Amino acid sequence: MVDSDMRAGLLTNTQRVERTGRRLQEGLRTAYETEEIGGQILSDLDHQRDTLQRSRDRVCGAQCTSCCSSLPPYIDKILIWKK
Repeated sequence: MVDSDMRAGLLTNTQRVERTGRRLQEGLRTAYETEEIGGQILSDLDHQRDTLQRSRDRVCGAQCTSCCSSLPPYIDKILIWKK
């Protein structure tokens, strides 16, 4: 009786340890997947930031060019005199 109770207890503990090991492996796998997805998101955000910065620079450059090209020719002299 004691022997079978001990075996049952050992079997229960062994099963519990195996379940815990599987949960840990699943948690580790999830952590690795999350890290990989996070890295991809950071890379995407970096590319988007570069795109936005280039677009902003182009818009600012275009606005300056169109603004300056619409000024009358004598405005350059006025701007120089004010310095």
